[in-house]
Amino acid sequence: MGFHRSCILLLGCAFFMGYCNANNLSAPRVAVFHGKDFHEPFDLSAVARVGNYIVVGSDEGHVIQLLKRKNSDTFVLERKYSVPDGEETNRKEKKGPELDIEGIAADRKTVYIVGSHSRKRSKVEVRNSKRRSHDKNRKRLTETEEEKARRVLIKLKLDENGELEGDIELKDLWGVINQFSELEQFTKIPGKENGIDIEGIAAKGKELYIGFRGPVLRENWVPVMVTEFDDPTEKAELRFVNLGGLGIRDIVSVNEKFLLIAGPVGDGPGGYHLYSWNGLDCVPGKNGAKGKVQYLGQIPTGSDAKAEGITVLSDNEEQLLQLLVVFDGPQRGTPVMFNLRQ
Repeated sequence: MGFHRSCILLLGCAFFMGYCNANNLSAPRVAVFHGKDFHEPFDLSAVARVGNYIVVGSDEGHVIQLLKRKNSDTFVLERKYSVPDGEETNRKEKKGPELDIEGIAADRKTVYIVGSHSRKRSKVEVRNSKRRSHDKNRKRLTETEEEKARRVLIKLKLDENGELEGDIELKDLWGVINQFSELEQFTKIPGKENGIDIEGIAAKGKELYIGFRGPVLRENWVPVMVTEFDDPTEKAELRFVNLGGLGIRDIVSVNEKFLLIAGPVGDGPGGYHLYSWNGLDCVPGKNGAKGKVQYLGQIPTGSDAKAEGITVLSDNEEQLLQLLVVFDGPQRGTPVMFNLRQ
């Protein structure tokens, strides 16, 4: 199956100007995604490695894409799959509300995909402001909507050739979220306004670690839901990390720890940073779990770029991890590779 170079050619050196290098985080290297008809190249929001493939998702539409690594910095699109949303699971063509894929994780050949589960507020019309009245725009500020299509946790399996094995399974975490008093009070608030907004997922055996962009609680506590796909309600618990006022934009399991991308809760400007977390609850106190977060460095971004997804490409070298970060926003996307010394 032939493919020509299309949508994600990367950045120049100017993108990395101002990069603040931490002692254990290398300077970034650009990567290239090749592929005919690459889906939503401006809106990459999630990535995970499955064997020789990486699985990439967008927060637009209902498509995951499998790319195979051809050399050190080139990945070629080989397959696409449509996945169900939280409203209609049997449509052949996915139309209507977006699934809003925000996190992808993998444990061996099992892949998990999570939607944001967020509520949204209507946007004020700026470009068409001459046609839309001031009163109608003010009314839009009062309108919020449920997006049931976003309320999904998906499980699927891929064989060594990237082919689907068995059925795609789907769960809804909305009831699980509402069972926690720390989260229930935020379910009526739009995601970008410090309401419920899931943005990352990591898999560690049967356990899933689901990271929230919002809410960020007072004193900057950010929730991580730990649960299992087969029984998400009974197995669920909350753990908290402190990222200095930022929310979780993605999370990935590596060895006995996790890597977290931290970024702004809202749509305003702000930096994106990489942290290491030992997976335990960080709230202090007698007999606490002794959770620990370590700051690793700032992730460089260009104008309007948002660091949205991270995966580990290789951990074979002693004490050295090779990471891939994907971005939402900039023209043609911006996959970037780092080496992380543990």
